[in-house]
Amino acid sequence: MNYQQLGRSGLLVSSLCLGTMIFGEESERGTPPAEAERIISRFLDAGGNFLDTADIYASGRSDYHILHAIDASLRRLQTDYIDVYYVHAWDTLTPLEETLRVLDDLVGAGKVRYIGVSNFKAWQVMKALGLSDASHWTRFVVAQYQYSLINRDIEDEFSDLCPSEGIGITAWGPLGGGFLSGKYQRNRRPQAATEGRIATTGSDTEEAWERRNTERNWAVLETVQAIAQAHGATVAQVALAWLRSQPIVSSVILGIRTLSQLEENLPAAALELTSEERSRLDRVSAPLGGEKQARSCKRATRALSLPPLRTVETTCLATVRIVSRMRPPFYLSDRPGDHKGRPYISRARPGDRKGRPYISRCPIVFRYTLT
Repeated sequence: MNYQQLGRSGLLVSSLCLGTMIFGEESERGTPPAEAERIISRFLDAGGNFLDTADIYASGRSDYHILHAIDASLRRLQTDYIDVYYVHAWDTLTPLEETLRVLDDLVGAGKVRYIGVSNFKAWQVMKALGLSDASHWTRFVVAQYQYSLINRDIEDEFSDLCPSEGIGITAWGPLGGGFLSGKYQRNRRPQAATEGRIATTGSDTEEAWERRNTERNWAVLETVQAIAQAHGATVAQVALAWLRSQPIVSSVILGIRTLSQLEENLPAAALELTSEERSRLDRVSAPLGGEKQARSCKRATRALSLPPLRTVETTCLATVRIVSRMRPPFYLSDRPGDHKGRPYISRARPGDRKGRPYISRCPIVFRYTLT
């Protein structure tokens, strides 16, 4: 088992993480407690040190406030602290500042070492990081998102965001809901829950059969099968190895239901793909229209007849809300500008008698260079 630093934290986590979503779940797809214990023991014996769980798994639901929920989780897990505590989704009702402040309190109390985020949009992650930095609160160091050869949507923004902000990705759904296990056949929809998540997922969700049963996805699967045959490996092992090799990924979450599935997936921790094999997988799994769009952009760029560099200046009237903490404050004036059209800078009072800032309508000069 290999180990990697989890984002910008002091944690070293195994490259494979054990997901426990269906452990103890009382359903056809659930893992019985005795089998779950065997799976966990085998994972630990193989060198795994990273388990993913939540208080909503297996009906352990809780409507308590975060402070109460963490205490309940500590009791259930029989531990004094949790290494990583995730915010599972964006809360449209609770102010983000309130959530971040409570999470920081948990870290200060020693109940949580690091905090993570899941299923936030990129701008929401950056907003949270900005608030944390401004208030000197604990920052997110890890993010949990769906990521696989079938679904690479997070790459558009998170491939840059994560390295820049010191955030590691823990990828869930690495086999595309089981599609990359190789057990499905073209145009033969699975029916039983034991056949995987795709069989029970509604048509309006990401892992629906309608979204998996596409020519692109079958092409991905065929390429993975060819590489797996060359290595004497399974389809799932190759898919997991590709995901492990992605720079932003700290650990890959395995959605294990049986001990035999764990045994099949564990060798992926040591499987190394060649650069040529990774390139093949990158190309065949590129988001729909990605390569075609890139080629079109290149052709369009070559066809453009760009003018020589020149500086253009334009002026427009804009309403400016004057706010400043300078002493004395300086503001843009209402006068149209000097003989070169530049707006005047004037010294003025910080506001009216009630302290409200002035609103001024003045010319704003935009200067830019055409390239």
